[in-house]
Amino acid sequence: MAQMFSPWFLAALFAGRLLLVTVFAVAGVAKLRDRDATWAMLRAFGANVRASDAMARVLPWLELLVAVGLLFGASAFWAALGACALLGAFTLAIVVNLARGRRPECRCFGQLASAPIGPATIVRNLLFAALAATAFVVPPARADAATFGLLHDDGPALAAVAVALALASIVFLMLQILRQQGRILLRLDELSGAFAGEESLGRTSPVPTGLPIASEAPAFELPDLMGKATSLAALRAAGLPIALVFLHPACGPCRTLVPTLLDWNERLAEHLTLVVISEGASAENRDLFAGFPAARVLVQPDRAVADAYQAYGTPGAVLIDAHGTIGSQLAMGREAIVALVQSAGHNGRVPATRASASGLAVGANAPPFSAPTSAGSTFGLEDLRGSETALVFWNPTCGFCRQAADDMIAWERTSGVRLVVLASAPDEDLVARGLRGDIVLDEGMRIGGLFGARGTPMAVRLAADGTIASPVAAGRDAIAALLAPRPASV
Repeated sequence: MAQMFSPWFLAALFAGRLLLVTVFAVAGVAKLRDRDATWAMLRAFGANVRASDAMARVLPWLELLVAVGLLFGASAFWAALGACALLGAFTLAIVVNLARGRRPECRCFGQLASAPIGPATIVRNLLFAALAATAFVVPPARADAATFGLLHDDGPALAAVAVALALASIVFLMLQILRQQGRILLRLDELSGAFAGEESLGRTSPVPTGLPIASEAPAFELPDLMGKATSLAALRAAGLPIALVFLHPACGPCRTLVPTLLDWNERLAEHLTLVVISEGASAENRDLFAGFPAARVLVQPDRAVADAYQAYGTPGAVLIDAHGTIGSQLAMGREAIVALVQSAGHNGRVPATRASASGLAVGANAPPFSAPTSAGSTFGLEDLRGSETALVFWNPTCGFCRQAADDMIAWERTSGVRLVVLASAPDEDLVARGLRGDIVLDEGMRIGGLFGARGTPMAVRLAADGTIASPVAAGRDAIAALLAPRPASV
């Protein structure tokens, strides 16, 4: 059948195969370079912990194997079959998530092209699959032979086409890199602030962002948690300043800010309209913002509104004055947001949160709490009295937590101190590794917020009488120091 096609058409199929080689090679390398992000993506798509662990290890090598196989005519048929299988499985996962109202981010190509899934992702996968399926119609070896024949007979013309395609690809990639660079820098700064240590937690990003003060606030209309469309004009009808807070359900520092937002919403309702602009699925946001007015949580299907306000990272916030103009610089990070809302609160003050930035004072009584455990029982502060305890604030999808898991479990087995993990979701992996202590479910990190934990992993020690015995430690090294055996008093 291949004799029916012109040499130039066969050469085009060869070029398409090279495109697939590039796609799978880039995807495989990106996943290998950031396996934790790949693991988190798989969890966001609904895979359990064990499946995510296995796929995060195997998937990059499968994609690289497909890329290598597509290079050679002798193996291209089977590699194309593998490509169709991978693309088909991914497309099925996208359809299932969209049907459930969820839009996790696709990070198949790392930070170069990271965006929530949607119909465009399905179309892209189908186009790649169709390109791979041409190997079932035209033998790849025949396309290779036709291409090499053209190189011999029409080398200059084919070289010119190849150079033009290469230049077009380079321009496209550069545009993608420039478009993403600002977001990548902000995310790196946010992550370093969240996990590098107490002094850097929640700091303001040095990257200049945000609209000029006194410029007109961009109009928008977004659905709230009940699906009702809400516009900026409707929010301004109350005649109060508006604080727009940009969050993301998968962002650890964002989740720890939720208890503070709940407190502000109750105390400042007469002086400030607090509005959350979030991302992700509505169901995910309803769980996170339980107790917060549904009409004040707006969900953007993409980042169009955040981009309009030049809010390229989370958590971030900006004030809009009663006249509809920008009333503040963009605040990035928890501390900057607290300062911003303090400046807009009644008489310039916002009631203090229950825990300071560095946690409760040593010697203070631990705040009471009660929450279910992953085993189905109820756990509270009273269950801790009578024994020295270490509370570890945890997120199963946090790469930094996973890196610290083995150290924490080893310490639990040798220290003699009780260990309690307050996790934002059940963590089967910790149980499988041999954790003996309780896993208390702290959705939205509301309990963590009471102790001043603003990210994960973080930890604090409690004395046997239920008082705070240490400052809050942030990050693997600080937690290791906090959990280290203490010298006996003389």
